[in-house]
Amino acid sequence: MMLSLISAEKTAGRLEGDWINRPDSLSGLAWINARSDSRTIREREVFVALSGSRTDGHDHLEEARLKGALFAVVQRPVTGSPLPQLLVRDTVLALRDMAALALAAHRSAGHRLVALTGSVGKTTTRELLRRGLMPEGGVCSSRGNENNEIGVPLTLLSWPGDYRYCVLEVGVRKPGDMDYLAPLLDSDVGIVTAIEPGHLENLGTVEAVWAEKSKLLKAVLPGGSLVLPGQVRRRFASDPLLGYPGRRIVAGSIGEGDEAPGTLVATLRVGTGMTLHVEEWDLDLPLSRPSAAPGPGVP
Repeated sequence: MMLSLISAEKTAGRLEGDWINRPDSLSGLAWINARSDSRTIREREVFVALSGSRTDGHDHLEEARLKGALFAVVQRPVTGSPLPQLLVRDTVLALRDMAALALAAHRSAGHRLVALTGSVGKTTTRELLRRGLMPEGGVCSSRGNENNEIGVPLTLLSWPGDYRYCVLEVGVRKPGDMDYLAPLLDSDVGIVTAIEPGHLENLGTVEAVWAEKSKLLKAVLPGGSLVLPGQVRRRFASDPLLGYPGRRIVAGSIGEGDEAPGTLVATLRVGTGMTLHVEEWDLDLPLSRPSAAPGPGVP
């Protein structure tokens, strides 16, 4: 199924924004990708002007226009550039809402999202999945440490319209981080790589780490899969989440301590899932199409 671009009218409605330098017709402003860095903006993308401690995107609208940006999302009017501007209350919140629109467009086209979090092993797992899914029709994935309230939306907003998969790494530092990202986490597969005593200065206990990170699993759509280590499943076996109806639980138990002996030797596709072969064990990550019903929104 072909992906449908997001109209400027729908964008303005979702962001509750007002147009500045509005063209006579908005039909030419339909989009699917957006960026917050004017240095890397591409033709027919949207520029989101974020204000940081060292730089302010509002100072770079003209650069974005010259590189072919369709329009800019701003939180204050910028004079001196003819680039159409959508004025919103907060461009950080707008970034999240735009990513939600992009995710919905990809889901409507039948594209798949794998979301993962954990105390350790997130980036390694992300890269294994990215490499394993590459032959299946293009894979977008998080880059570097872009797994926070800015990086997660930017990853979804960089998802090319003709790529079938996205592997999304999600991190949390404090209570509420996962709730903020909830509109972006409706996935086919949710993975928790490990639950360890990380960020206890903000989260307090390992149980609180699980409580926050496991919210990612709540967003897995009906028909999807929850993937987690066997020791995590055993430790938190009483959590009602692990009896979530309509989702398959895949819990790895790979010898004592649930650690894999050896190294990854191959990745391949089997049916509708991907299997990672590590010496004598296989971890199957099914990616079958889930129900179109919205998941209960919630690293």
